[in-house]
Amino acid sequence: MTDNLIQLGRPLARIRTDVVALLVDRSQRTLAGDEQALVATATRAELQATADVTARLLDEERKHIAALARIGELVGPYFATLPAGSVMGDAMALMSDAERAELDAIARALPADGDVIIPRTA
Repeated sequence: MTDNLIQLGRPLARIRTDVVALLVDRSQRTLAGDEQALVATATRAELQATADVTARLLDEERKHIAALARIGELVGPYFATLPAGSVMGDAMALMSDAERAELDAIARALPADGDVIIPRTA
């Protein structure tokens, strides 16, 4: 078990990071019996730490989604004029320098976490 001390606007509270990790886990799997038992021992401070971590994760997700939406806004009009099977490079060739610079800045800021979300259009 790993303990961290976190200031929650009061005296320092001991936070078990393994408890917080279980509560924040987004894999949508069912917790094993021993994990359920551990979560049942969560303290108020650990629940608050979980809420804080989750809020930060959601904020990062919102930023990620907004960045992907902006990429779609930038390249969408160009893809609309290109033949089926065109790729991002084809659209970028038609963009202004300013649009390419913005696209580059957005792409550099996106985390390379391996998660790709493609909305279904059909």
